[in-house]
Amino acid sequence: MGAGVAGSGAGVAGSGAGVAGSRAGVAVWRASVRELVAALAGAGVTATCSRADGPRYGSLDLDSNLPDVRIAVGGPDVNPWTARLVAGLGPAAADVTARLAAPAGARVWVPAARPRAEVFTASADVRGDRDLPVLIVSGADLPAAVAELTADLGDAVIDAELAGAAPGAAPPRPHDRLLGPHSVALLNRGTPSSLVTPDGTLHITLMRASSAWPAGVWIDGTRRTVPDGSCFAWQHWSHEFRYALAAGTGDWREAGFLVAGQEYNHDLLACETGLHDGPLPPSASLAEVSTPGRARPAALLSALKPHGNPLASGQPGRPGREAGVTIRLRDAGGLPAGPTRAQVSLMRGITAAQVTDLTERGGGPAVEVAEGRALIPVPPAGLVTVTAQPRPGGLAEPGVAGGTGIEPVQPVFTRYWLHGKGPAPAGNLPMAVHLSPDRVTLNAPGEDGPAGLCLTVASGPDPVAGEVTLEVPPGLAVTGPDGIPAEAFEYALAECGYVRWDLLAAVLPGTKPGRYFVSARTADDLGQMLEDTALVTVGEPPAPARGMPREQLEALLVADLVARDAEVEVAVEPAVLEVAPGECATLTVRLVNRTASVIRGESQLMSPWGTWREARPWTQGFTAGPGETVRLGYTVAPPAGARPGSHWWALAKVMYFGRARYTETVQIRITG
Repeated sequence: MGAGVAGSGAGVAGSGAGVAGSRAGVAVWRASVRELVAALAGAGVTATCSRADGPRYGSLDLDSNLPDVRIAVGGPDVNPWTARLVAGLGPAAADVTARLAAPAGARVWVPAARPRAEVFTASADVRGDRDLPVLIVSGADLPAAVAELTADLGDAVIDAELAGAAPGAAPPRPHDRLLGPHSVALLNRGTPSSLVTPDGTLHITLMRASSAWPAGVWIDGTRRTVPDGSCFAWQHWSHEFRYALAAGTGDWREAGFLVAGQEYNHDLLACETGLHDGPLPPSASLAEVSTPGRARPAALLSALKPHGNPLASGQPGRPGREAGVTIRLRDAGGLPAGPTRAQVSLMRGITAAQVTDLTERGGGPAVEVAEGRALIPVPPAGLVTVTAQPRPGGLAEPGVAGGTGIEPVQPVFTRYWLHGKGPAPAGNLPMAVHLSPDRVTLNAPGEDGPAGLCLTVASGPDPVAGEVTLEVPPGLAVTGPDGIPAEAFEYALAECGYVRWDLLAAVLPGTKPGRYFVSARTADDLGQMLEDTALVTVGEPPAPARGMPREQLEALLVADLVARDAEVEVAVEPAVLEVAPGECATLTVRLVNRTASVIRGESQLMSPWGTWREARPWTQGFTAGPGETVRLGYTVAPPAGARPGSHWWALAKVMYFGRARYTETVQIRITG
């Protein structure tokens, strides 16, 4: 018989296979089983491997999904799991045993004991011997038998004998009386999963929510929720779902569902301009991927960019034209028989190409170039990255995209990770300035001596030179060890250099208890101002420290959290904002500085994905003096086609000097 291997794709459920093998001789055929698992992945099949006497994948109380079929390596004479399976086949056991014992080996397909619809139920557990269909592979030379099975995956169809059928019988192949030789896919935008049930029904998961760790647990300060009190993971707000049906001749590969799914999820980006005489002809193709002899390309273009990543290495500048371009291709549904070749062409043609790695640093084999087109082999279910040299000429040197190339809020806090913002700021901070420790405690003048601070500046892969200045709030004095006030320090560092200055912080007479921030700032080559701060507390308990008794440590931790929470007051107003389609309204973030010194930071307006364009700006900087109230306005402007009655939430994330505070959420409603 022929058994089709179904791969995961748009509208098609991915197959899973558990591979069970005998303990004896594992080391001998381990490599062949590894190749089989890799080949299954190349055919779009997720596979896991287990021992004959080990645990198996297939229980929803532990696993996130379920396998569809199992492959047992070795007949009942060498694999105890196979022996147990065959023993439960009843009258067919003798016939299956005889086939598997043939000198040349055999592949026998054992159907499941129950229909799939009875097995795949809520909280399903398919780890039983007969819960899933099983392909048994036997042979005197098991590694060779597994290697033959791997090679047979080349056309995505496995040939096997059906248990209980007459030898050589050809059972009817599956055939859909409605679709015939066609396939149908359900495409979706951004939703997490889909499923095809045995009766051919296409299912799509519109939403997925979890109230458990980590999605449903708030860990950053005072707990915030959606306006109705539910956690953000439950997504209690208006949503828009988009999905479509696609159909074609053949299986999912021949029908081009992978390309169709990508096109459906990536709209063409267009920019309206005025009339002008540009460098392009009236009709031109900037880049094209095709496969001669096929209606659809064998690969998808996932990246086309200038070659090199200076920014990722902390290097200044941007990739040069002379370095060429990087082309990254992803397989679009090739079969495991071997790599397929994709033909890539650029507007002015390609003169040379070479395989590289994901970091674009390694040098691999040369790629064939014919008539200005690169012929790139793409491995099944794989990626390939190529460096190419376009022919001279073409477009003018491009400008810098995305505005100024620096952070919209200045200064840039150098311990940015404390703000929970994710990746490093623009420029990746090829140099940094730091004050440490980040907190010191002082008492009234005369009660104790000054506290030590350390100021450091470090360079990255390039030399840096400049000046770092200190901003000391009124009531404090920061000096060098010699007692001279510390104001500015010059530095000139070689690559990966480092310099430090030891400082002393003291309280001046008449200083009131409170929280004061000492700042150190310097400029980088991008023109950004980099800043770090140290908190100096006056008249407060000491900071929690290692080595303290547990009771004392816990009390100081609580006191510090309470004091930190009282540093600023933040809120968004109004609690409910109503706005009509095509109109605009204003959300206001109100911030009150309760510390004893100036604070600087930024306020980001956060809202669900899909609503970001409706509120501007997305972030704003602020400076607030001691006791000062600052108000920041955000304009909410839903499009004219916004659906009346829809609603969502928004909150402000306020960050300053290594702190992050979240306001209560407000509700935005579309009226009309």
